[in-house]
Amino acid sequence: FVGQVANIVDAQSTLGGITNYLLNFKDTNIIRLTINGSFTMNAVGPDGSVGDIRDGVYKLFVVQGPGGSHVITWSSQFKWPGGTTPTLSTSGVDLISFVVDDGKFYGTIEKAFS
Repeated sequence: FVGQVANIVDAQSTLGGITNYLLNFKDTNIIRLTINGSFTMNAVGPDGSVGDIRDGVYKLFVVQGPGGSHVITWSSQFKWPGGTTPTLSTSGVDLISFVVDDGKFYGTIEKAFS
C-alpha cells in the first residue's frame, strides 16, 4: 500500500459533463471515484503521460452518484477477462482491481458492495 486512499469526486461531470477522464495513480494505488455522469476512462502516469504509467497493482472503487446507471467506457489501455468490458452496478460500490504491465491495465471487477 502506498499513501492514503485518494477520494475523488468526479466534480467535472457534475458541472455539465465530461467526455474523458484521466485516471492517475500518482500519489496512491487506491482511488475512490464517485461518478456523476458517463465518460471514457483513460490512464496516465505520474507525469501526466501514457509513457509514464508504472507497473503495479491498483484498486479503483467506483461509486454511482445521483441517478445511478452512469457508464464508463474503457479505452483500449484496459483489458478484461474474455475481452468483455464490465457493466457497473447501478448502486453500491464496485471494486475494480488492476494489475498493470507495460502500460496495460488488466482488470477484474467485484460489484455492488453495500
